[in-house]
Amino acid sequence: MAWGGAGCSCGALTGSVVILSYYLGPHGRPGLPKKEFRSCIRELHHQFQGRFGSTCCRVLAKKAAGDKESRRVSCLELTRGGGEIAATLLLEARPELLSAADLIFLHSSQPPL
Repeated sequence: MAWGGAGCSCGALTGSVVILSYYLGPHGRPGLPKKEFRSCIRELHHQFQGRFGSTCCRVLAKKAAGDKESRRVSCLELTRGGGEIAATLLLEARPELLSAADLIFLHSSQPPL
């Protein structure tokens, strides 16, 4: 659980925010202006919540209650989904990064789920 075990924020969502902050944060180069960056993070949060029903680890973990394997698979799904949303938002904001991506790897790699 994220934030010292409080369970309020899903680690997959938090990790996605970190990635967007690294590439798009207003203090980086080339970063987005603060207002645009906040809008991007808001959209990430909105899409994550829409896709998974919550952003709260405790709520999301209840769906996989029972055994460690269910929880592991659920967390992998959340992490992959958060990454997909973040990558889409990142490429919308900085489409020039697409030319630097290893598309052969991305298309050939098998997802862990």
